[in-house]
This record gives sequence, C-alpha cells and structure tokens, in this order.
Amino acid sequence: LAASVQARSEHHLARATVSEAEARALDVPDARRFQSEAGKGVRADVDDGTIHIGNRSYVETVLEDAAIEGLDPGLDRLRTLEAEGKTSVLVAREHAGNATVLGWLAFTDTVRPGAAEMIEDLRSLGVEHIVMLTGDNERVAQQIADEVGIDEVQAELLPEEKVATIEDLVERYENVAMVGDGVNDAPALATGTLGIAMGGAGTDVALETADVVLMGDDIGKIPYVLGLGRRTR
Repeated sequence: LAASVQARSEHHLARATVSEAEARALDVPDARRFQSEAGKGVRADVDDGTIHIGNRSYVETVLEDAAIEGLDPGLDRLRTLEAEGKTSVLVAREHAGNATVLGWLAFTDTVRPGAAEMIEDLRSLGVEHIVMLTGDNERVAQQIADEVGIDEVQAELLPEEKVATIEDLVERYENVAMVGDGVNDAPALATGTLGIAMGGAGTDVALETADVVLMGDDIGKIPYVLGLGRRTR
C-alpha cells in the first residue's frame, strides 16, 4: 500500500520505498487522487480507503482532527527509530471516517561515494562555509556531516524554512550556491545566488528552477562547475 502511494511521488524516500517493493516482487495496486504536503507526507486513495504516509508533523497537522487507532504506539516507535538515527514515517489507512496505523517505514541515509573529496575540493576553491539543509532526521544528518566535513547542519526543515535559511546565509556571506535535487529543494534553489540541480536524480521542478543542471548524479562535478564559472567570468 505504501509503494502504491509513493509511486506517485518524486521524493527520494518515495523512490526508495518503490524500489524495495519491486525487489520483493510485491503486488502494488494503483493509487488515485494523490496529494502531497511538502516536508510532511503524502496521501492517496488505494482500493476503498485513503493511505496516509507522513512524519510526526504530518500527523499533527493533516490528521490532527482524526481519531487514529494505534497512534500512540506508532508515534512511540517513530521516536525510537529517530533516536537510532533513522528517518521514519507512519503509514495509516483511513476508511469510512476511521483511521488505523498500519505500520511505519524507516530509512537510513548513506554517504555518497566521493562526498568527502568533493567537500575538500570546494574548500580548495575558497568556499568558506558549507551547510547541509535537510528535511530528514537531525541525528542522521549530523552523523553524515561529521563524516564528510560539513561545517553546519540545519535538519528537519520544511521547504519554506530552507528558503529562510538560504536568505540568512546570503545576508551573512553574500554569494551562496544551493545544490539540490528534490521537489522540496526548488524554492531554496531559486533563492540562492546560484542554484545547482543534480540531473540524474533530480525532480522536474528542481531541474526547471535551477540556474545550472548537472546531467548526471556525480556530486564530484560541483567543484568543476564553480571552477568553470570563475574561468569564464
């Protein structure tokens, strides 16, 4: 059921869900009336009910007026998974005015190959301050930042909070390049001095918003883009 809904989404966690369903050869029914709440979750009609997939913020806003069976144990499980460094969401089914927690999904981020080297290359070009902006779990984000040498982490951000952070960075540093690939990155890509979209894994809206699109998913090309831009000024 989760894969049915996530198949309509461009979010990277949605792609991971669908990929796992395909690997398990699961039967994935069609979903209808897909809706997304940026930075929170998604929902769609599957069979005779509505499937909700979202984080705690989604539950507290979109489902705040619903009586949800199994909600407290479900939220307790999310807190446990988040404490383990996993980005987690609840899956609930709504039918005939009643909602029930079906389970949860947990995701663990891994460092992309070459990420640490890319950070070093950026510093060699004179980049002063490198910040990670993410809507994902703060503990996971900080672990990855420490591993690759990122200076600052802003985690569990909604799209509008990413924009506000970019605006603050522009005030502090004047020139700010934003790199992203997801639908939730698009407003921030438009706000930075330079927006760079990763074309290999990028969503359509991110690719349309960015100033520069890398036609692939190799983050090692980011220092090359900055260096090329300097040479052509």
